[in-house]
Amino acid sequence: MRPRRPTLAAALALGAALTIPLAPAPAAGQDGLDALCVPATGPVPECYLAAGSARSVLPRIGTALWGGSPVPGTASTLGMRLGTMPRISVSGRVAVVPTTLPPLLDRGTDASETAWVTGLSAQATVGLLGGLSPLPTVGGVLSLDAIVRGSWAALPSDRGFDGGAWGWMAGLRVGALRESFTLPGVSLTGSYGRSSTVTYGDPEGGTTDGFWEGAVSDLNATLAASKRIGPVGVTAGVAVDRYASDVRIGYRTTPLGPQVVGTGDAEMDRWSGFLNASWSLMIFHASLEAGWQETPEPGGIPQGVEADPAGWWAGVAFRMSI
Repeated sequence: MRPRRPTLAAALALGAALTIPLAPAPAAGQDGLDALCVPATGPVPECYLAAGSARSVLPRIGTALWGGSPVPGTASTLGMRLGTMPRISVSGRVAVVPTTLPPLLDRGTDASETAWVTGLSAQATVGLLGGLSPLPTVGGVLSLDAIVRGSWAALPSDRGFDGGAWGWMAGLRVGALRESFTLPGVSLTGSYGRSSTVTYGDPEGGTTDGFWEGAVSDLNATLAASKRIGPVGVTAGVAVDRYASDVRIGYRTTPLGPQVVGTGDAEMDRWSGFLNASWSLMIFHASLEAGWQETPEPGGIPQGVEADPAGWWAGVAFRMSI
């Protein structure tokens, strides 16, 4: 049973909200954010709620910034146009990503909310190596593309976020097969991305019971295959992401009590899968994509709090290749 909120007189007796640094205790097999929630006095459920909120949302922001097919509508590397002249592809995409918000801002409720993150990105892909052709109908073996992307994640201010987040990504795509009349295109992409700082809740503790803030980085590997028949193509892939963030969290162990603040490094491993359908007209391509990301429920949160993280996303992209 949750304690009642103190009366106004009792709250005034506490004075202004205090900021108490929480000293972490080392724990084997845990990252820095886990260690924050297990001080010498034992696990702190409200700390786990703040940490779990960050763990739920930051990978979803990463998905909005960098998720899905590395190059919209195709898994085949670009290769060379004429001789040593590289092929170039430019694209833009919009992604819609739902995320679950555990009740960190107001501990008077146990109900989670759903927020919608919209990701906007622009990307350029350049063919670096045309690869090998060991057989007449087999090409693009060990071909290589370079990928760079700039992204923006629009975060809803009416759900407690302080503005959106910028992100950038750079990567290399290695071809196993280039798509032909008989064979699919197959490639493996490795990339690294980094976002600006995201703030959820009030770090000053004046308007919310808890908060977290931090930037997120993403180390990604994506295996994808694609095949086109006439103007219609299908691309499918699986990805593994390691998200990392230096997160600052704050929470109260009692309603209107002093605020506890700490910082820890968090690591979150997620797998995802995606499927997209594309339509092509000469050098122009349009694609629709749907995907699913692993979204484990945060552990250690207070009893009674329901947090069922959303895992799907959807997007649309347009690409021009020359």
